[in-house]
Amino acid sequence: MRAFWKTLLFYALVGPLIGLFALLVVSAVVAEWESITHAVGVLTARAHRPPCEPPHDGIFDLRCFQREEPLHLWPTEIGAPSLKILSLYVFGAYAIGFIPAALAGFLVGGIRLSDNKFGLRQAVLVGTLIGLTTGAVAVAQGSPGMAMRALGVAALLLFLCLFSTVVCWRLTDRWWRGA
Repeated sequence: MRAFWKTLLFYALVGPLIGLFALLVVSAVVAEWESITHAVGVLTARAHRPPCEPPHDGIFDLRCFQREEPLHLWPTEIGAPSLKILSLYVFGAYAIGFIPAALAGFLVGGIRLSDNKFGLRQAVLVGTLIGLTTGAVAVAQGSPGMAMRALGVAALLLFLCLFSTVVCWRLTDRWWRGA
């Protein structure tokens, strides 16, 4: 019974932070996606362009490469958020993620109490179930004109719930081996 309460508290308190970390990674990749595709475009354009204007003798000439303009691949800078913004993120993660994380912890702990053979497949199933439920609530709360955006939010919530549940399962799995 002690492992159940530890699992429930761990999921409820740590699960939203894991979801926040995953959200920050996903949002950083999405925010920088334009810069990344720009850098790939610049690099591929340089790879297909001859270094020296014709006519040249075909011998490798370092002076040709020295005439190239410098590469500016990433025009934006990633700065660290202020403490006020960071605390707002953490509060938002708990406000949004506490109930799904606590529900996932309750389901995982309850299933493990009845059957100690709870593996990765079951953790993925619980995370998917919680993610689909949370995503369905997000779609139901949205306005009809924002259906595509609501579906994107639902897909993100599904990923975050699934990821958080599997990570928490992996971290709490050892508590149940001796129980």
